[in-house]
Formats: sequence, C-alpha cells, structure tokens
Amino acid sequence: MRNIGIIGLVLFIASCKPVVKLPVEEEFGWLEANWVSTDGKMGEDWTYISAEDRLEGSGWELQSGDTVQTEIMQILSRRDKLFFMADTGEGSPVYFEITEKGSGYFVAGNPFHDFPTRIEYRRTGDRLNATAANDDRTVNFVFVRK
Repeated sequence: MRNIGIIGLVLFIASCKPVVKLPVEEEFGWLEANWVSTDGKMGEDWTYISAEDRLEGSGWELQSGDTVQTEIMQILSRRDKLFFMADTGEGSPVYFEITEKGSGYFVAGNPFHDFPTRIEYRRTGDRLNATAANDDRTVNFVFVRK
C-alpha cells in the first residue's frame, strides 16, 4: 500500500508542468531608455527593475506646459508567459500577452479589451515606433531616443 502512495506521488510530480521564468532583460533590454515623440509633446521612460526582472515604463505628456504622467507600463513574466501591462489609473491594469518577439520588436494582444486589442513596439536604431490597434482603429506613435 505504501508503494502505491509513493508511485502516485512520483507520477503526480512528474505530470506537473514546471513554472519557467522568462528572462525579461535579455528579451526586452532594447526598450530601456527615455523616448520622446518627434513633436516633443509626449514620451515614455523605460527602466529595468533587476530585483523583479521586469521593465517598467512611465508614459507622459505635456499639458499646459506641465509634464503629466498618463500611464504606467510593465513588461513582465508570469508563469511561462510574457506580458505587457498598461495601467492608466482609470480602472484595473490591462494585461496583453506577448505573442511575438524578436530583436528590437514585440507584439502583444488582448482580444477581450475594447481598445487596443493589439500593441506593437519596434525599434530601429534610435527610433521607436509604437502602435495601438483593434479591428477598427490604429494609432501610431513615433519616438526618438532622448
């Protein structure tokens, strides 16, 4: 009887999927910088938080000559998936699963969010293109490294 319990425990442990923490800095370090829109009216500042292995971004814009934070963003690993998180402070943060990534770009999606359902970042040299889109609308942002 004792052997059956041990065998059952071994089979249970073997069937559990291990949690894999994905390396955020290695995959997304290219985003870490201060980025300003080409008209200078908005930007994003990205910093790597090593203790938590995540990137944190702060979106801002100029309003009546003052800099106002508009959004907190993160790129983080949860279980065995990577996410882009956006928090505008107007409700719960929204998570977009990163479905595609490569050297200097990523695409993230959340089909249950109204707008955007898709977010894309692409870096070419000192230029960063960010796109927020759904089936009906696309908004493009162009930033340069500060």
